[in-house]
Amino acid sequence: MATTLTFAVSGCAGAGGATTASGASSDNQLTMSVPAVPNTLYPLMEPVAAQFAHLPMLSSLLQYEPQERGETVLPGVDQVVAGLAESYELVPEGLVLKLRDATSAAGNPLTAEDVAYTFERAVAVEDSIGKFLMTTGGIDPAEPVTILDEDTVRLNGAVTPLVLFAITYYYPGILDSTVVKEHATADDPWATEWLRTNSANFGPYTVESFQPGERIVYTANENYWEGEPPYDSVVVLSAGAQSPVQLLKSGSADFAARVPGNVYEEMKGVAGFDTYVSPSLSQQVVVLNKKATPALANPDVRRALSMAVDRQLLADTVYSGTAEPAESVLSSSVPGVDGATGKYFSYDLDEAKRLMASTPYADGFELTLTVSAGSAPGVDANSVAIALQSAWKELGVAVQIENIGSASRFSEVQTSSSFEALLTSEAPAAADIAYAMSLLHTAGGPFNYGFDDEPAVNDLVAQAVAQPLGAERTRLGAEAVAAWNETMGSIPLVDTGIAYVAADGTCGLATYPYLAPLAYHLSPC
Repeated sequence: MATTLTFAVSGCAGAGGATTASGASSDNQLTMSVPAVPNTLYPLMEPVAAQFAHLPMLSSLLQYEPQERGETVLPGVDQVVAGLAESYELVPEGLVLKLRDATSAAGNPLTAEDVAYTFERAVAVEDSIGKFLMTTGGIDPAEPVTILDEDTVRLNGAVTPLVLFAITYYYPGILDSTVVKEHATADDPWATEWLRTNSANFGPYTVESFQPGERIVYTANENYWEGEPPYDSVVVLSAGAQSPVQLLKSGSADFAARVPGNVYEEMKGVAGFDTYVSPSLSQQVVVLNKKATPALANPDVRRALSMAVDRQLLADTVYSGTAEPAESVLSSSVPGVDGATGKYFSYDLDEAKRLMASTPYADGFELTLTVSAGSAPGVDANSVAIALQSAWKELGVAVQIENIGSASRFSEVQTSSSFEALLTSEAPAAADIAYAMSLLHTAGGPFNYGFDDEPAVNDLVAQAVAQPLGAERTRLGAEAVAAWNETMGSIPLVDTGIAYVAADGTCGLATYPYLAPLAYHLSPC
């Protein structure tokens, strides 16, 4: 059974009490600072911001296994516990889910109709994230849900091993269809406009007020199925121009999510505050376009570039201790990756020089490294680029740094592979080796921007993807990772974590899966 879903809160009230929306002091209110409050409550519009700001109102059919502080490997996609569904069963026609006795903040009981409505709505409004999740899980968008009885549904289709991930993901939460339908109109039959500024969910909190881009105030759902939430209200603030340090030290915030590395470094060890870095699936990577630059098509050149980078120094300095040196093509937080580390991730400048000297590029070559402000979330991307420029100069590689100011332009450069080397983040949505490798590092993968195409890796990943979840799938995936690590198709730099700061009076900072502050254990001390 899952522990209390205070994950939606992502923090708790400070010892001295926080200021409520009305200005009164309350010992039972959490005020949390997030990088940005979305301009709409509709997660599709700003999905990354939604991970931090919208969780108080969401509750999914299943949940990830809660984790303790200090755990470094995230739960696999099959490590799920009950959510709004108390049990599930794979059948030839799809996935059957038995719903629990749950009640929305509006007082309506959870029914099979709510589940069907949520999926049908995602298809009808062409929700790209919903479509992605259904496609990933093998759920048939033409007929996603069959109602078997009032509290039993079947998700239809030739479901894949990742169907559990698809219904466990933070987005979308199951909607209270009774409330949503009350706000539908002839021009807006799915109440999309109403949902931009209102909530209708079965989560622990419901929206009381919303100021786009600035603040969300949530109040407790006293009907919540895992018990009454520990806070009467949750206030989500955008840090905006203020540093999270200012908000925390002034008492304006009790908790800060996804703080930059310099904030984590400043707050670490400060009396009255607790800091923690939760592992994530994300890596900072230099993607190498092996079709654009002949030198990068040479495996020994790539190996040399990798071994010339002091990853521990990068993690300790530029990333301010919020990252760990990469040891493999995927983050070590993915189950099964830790046993497939690669020797070319070790810092050895002498060996790097020897490798480069053995290639036709012993005299070096020119390389353009493309970055943007968003290349390295939480740190200064230019500092990363300059560190790489200095490291690779030792090999005779003359690095020119190209800084792209526009996020949309940078995205275009990445997706069109119109670069030589690109500093970016890679974060597969699910902690599954086969899935991640099939997307990022095999021929035809939709996010294989560097054109990785190693036959051994392609074959092993294809075998792994065809397996159900379990030991054999993980074994084949780990073999594919080990094979990739031998040729170094790109240069993974660090496994990036997510840093949190909480005021004293907050207990339970822990490892939170999948980029969102799923603070299962948080409560007032």
